[in-house]
Amino acid sequence: MEAGQDAAAPQADQLLVGLDGRGLGDLTCAPHEAGPRLPVGLALGPDAVSTLGLAHARTAPIEPVHLGPRFSPALWYPIGDGTAPEDRSRLHDLLAHLRTDTAAAGG
Repeated sequence: MEAGQDAAAPQADQLLVGLDGRGLGDLTCAPHEAGPRLPVGLALGPDAVSTLGLAHARTAPIEPVHLGPRFSPALWYPIGDGTAPEDRSRLHDLLAHLRTDTAAAGG
């Protein structure tokens, strides 16, 4: 979640980064090295989308899935299935897009 908190510090409660990690079938984790956690997606809440500007959020390098009302949506950016190391760079590119000066200006 560290990358997500960096991207949306003013509205960290409006950002969710989904990560995939290995565990047991009963959803517990045995104490062992599980390897790196890889991103599966990133969600922006309606307030974060409004702050960034819907038009800017839609032009991200990953096509978002709209959730909720048409004029005040939350957006889900599907990044991968949690198995490909290159998904980290896709998350990085997405966060770089969302941090641009255009987004900071709200347009």
